[in-house]
Amino acid sequence: MTGISVASLIALCKCLEVSADYILFGAENNTQENAVNILLSQLNEKEQIYAEKLLQVYVDSCKNR
Repeated sequence: MTGISVASLIALCKCLEVSADYILFGAENNTQENAVNILLSQLNEKEQIYAEKLLQVYVDSCKNR
């Protein structure tokens, strides 16, 4: 089984004007806007991908403490 790249998912979401939750799970996730989402929304697609990678490194380092 293969998956979709983050870049492709973001592009698809933008094109269809739906959330990733809708594409991946078939339903909207009614979460409130939070600081991270607000900051990410200010970035272009390439910057969002880079930010996601940085955030993943941070999360992984927190788990390894």
